[in-house]
Amino acid sequence: MTRIRALLVGFVGLSALFGVLGIAPASAPADAAHPTVGTYTIYIDWNNGGYDPPGTMVLNSDHTATVLGISGPWMMHYGKITMNVGGGLAIFHGKKTATGLNSLNDPGKAFNNFYNYGGVWYAVYTGP
Repeated sequence: MTRIRALLVGFVGLSALFGVLGIAPASAPADAAHPTVGTYTIYIDWNNGGYDPPGTMVLNSDHTATVLGISGPWMMHYGKITMNVGGGLAIFHGKKTATGLNSLNDPGKAFNNFYNYGGVWYAVYTGP
């Protein structure tokens, strides 16, 4: 029990030291090739009906997103993103990649709460 307590105290102490020094833990993934904030071309396939024509998505530094003209908050934690646009009208879950968010071969999940169906999505980073 004493050994476990010593390990926990050591872990907590190292975590606090890293926080004070501004050092990220080793388990935190490195940023992909682009910043998260910026403009994307988004592709959405609602209800397995085929991808809609591409649209524009913007992630702002104040954590507001605009997806196809509809706004709401976004957050990212350890490379995983969640967007809630239109006051819950649509919710998007995904992950950051080297070229954007998700990919055609590994799309994120989308939920349309207005029509009560799901879908998949990905977005390609186009710039600041």
